[in-house]
Amino acid sequence: MATAPTLVRRGQSAWLLLVASAAVVLPLAAFGRHATPLPELMPAIVGDVLASAAIPGVIALSQYMLVRTGRMELSVVGVASLSSAVIGVNSAHGSAGTLVGLLAAALLALPFALISAFLAVKADIGYAMVAAVAVVLGAEQLVTEVAPENVNADAGLMTVLGAGTYVPVAFLVAAALFAGVAWCAPRQQAALATGTVGWVRIAFVLYVPAFLLAVLAGMLYTARVQAATPQGLGEKFVLICVLAVVAGGASLKAHRASLADVAVGSLFAGSFTTFLYAEGVSASRFNVYVAVACIAFILLDCLRLRRVPAVGTPPVGATV
Repeated sequence: MATAPTLVRRGQSAWLLLVASAAVVLPLAAFGRHATPLPELMPAIVGDVLASAAIPGVIALSQYMLVRTGRMELSVVGVASLSSAVIGVNSAHGSAGTLVGLLAAALLALPFALISAFLAVKADIGYAMVAAVAVVLGAEQLVTEVAPENVNADAGLMTVLGAGTYVPVAFLVAAALFAGVAWCAPRQQAALATGTVGWVRIAFVLYVPAFLLAVLAGMLYTARVQAATPQGLGEKFVLICVLAVVAGGASLKAHRASLADVAVGSLFAGSFTTFLYAEGVSASRFNVYVAVACIAFILLDCLRLRRVPAVGTPPVGATV
């Protein structure tokens, strides 16, 4: 049936090509001034970019599931941070402990997912955003309770997940998760296209899988640093996650995103952070530069949107 005009992203294919090109150029520009010849550095450069892209990529993948609600669900970053601590502390007891920690983290993520879904559907966006920030802060506080000090997690499954020079294992896991979401997305859309969609259905079709992805992101982070730390993922991962979502052209205003958008955006986020580290940017300036990049991409997204007549209204929560 006919509906009001909808928003369309202009030049999205060209945009993806441009951002992907920037993801290639940035680290090469940073390391090109190194005394060591660039060909000898290529394995390390590729490995750093892919490893840096994997964790924010998985978190951005969870946001991709929720982008049709028109908001960023920041609480998934808090859940990822809490999961990294729970999994890391248990991983000190070997691979069996890692699996126990993964199960415990998944169970802890469930109430966060249900509360977030309820607020997203039932509450005003202002209340939902305040609640999301409260969840992030609460989860970060719980991290210090779970891991009051650094706990080594450098054995068993954590060692395997943290391995890989040319192609990190964490990146392969992230790629497999992207493939899994690509398989699930049409089925999620079909599940939300029939009848009246209540918050419970949205919760279990979209929010629970999205928060489970955050749990896996926390596990990959623990594997990368080989420890559970009181700092968790830190506030910078909130910004890097936003960058991974918006850099590829995913639009919160138009409620439009594709897996290609998130994949390219994640690679750009990994490339950009590798560039900043290679340039020796301090921690305080690091967050500023990432925040500026996020704002720039969001503004460019608004400028690229145009209104066109729509032929139908997709169901809330479905992916496009």
